[in-house]
Amino acid sequence: MNFVRARIPGKERVRCLKESNGEVLWEHAYDADYFSVYPYAIGPRTTPLVYEGVVYTLGAEGHLRAYTAKEGKLVWHRNILKEYKLETPLWGTAGHPIVEGELLICPVGGSGSTVVAFDRRTGKERWRALDVPQSGYGTPVIETINGHRQLLVWDAENLNGMDPESGKVFWSVPFKPQFGMAIGAPRVWKDLVFIMGYNNKSGAIRVAPDGKSARLVWGRNLRKG
Repeated sequence: MNFVRARIPGKERVRCLKESNGEVLWEHAYDADYFSVYPYAIGPRTTPLVYEGVVYTLGAEGHLRAYTAKEGKLVWHRNILKEYKLETPLWGTAGHPIVEGELLICPVGGSGSTVVAFDRRTGKERWRALDVPQSGYGTPVIETINGHRQLLVWDAENLNGMDPESGKVFWSVPFKPQFGMAIGAPRVWKDLVFIMGYNNKSGAIRVAPDGKSARLVWGRNLRKG
């Protein structure tokens, strides 16, 4: 398969519309040259996250930004691909940030920074963790498993269970999807974590009662059975 990259000039926009009639209340646009696979240079992949009066957005080229929801005033911004010295993922940055207390936890990528937590009010880094170059394309989730609250991050090589407050890694189970396309957000039922990636690769991981380890129960390509 031939993945052709090209620099394509572009802009990304954040618009706030009035719910009743679609009137544009505020709008921000910023330059965002695309370096992803040519047909996919088509704008942001993630949905804006609104929390306590602040809108958080993440663009396809790693522009992480925070705005006031009412006025659209820019609070802070970072370019995570540039700051962490990363190449644009083939299909663009696609993993949604999530809020945990005072943290904004975001898939990033790179050595020691596969996932990074930022201060949600200032944008300053609070912790970084994992050492996989590609963060994948899925969204982290926080779940309580066997009474233990865990941040579940599926990157391009492993499913990881972590402490959401400190970034400490409790366990990692290898589960590598094709082309690094860890897409589906992990889903939990009792002590099982289910994951699904590109080309019908799916699996289930069982977390130990103490939350400090986990093992693969099954994993297969559903096309092959």
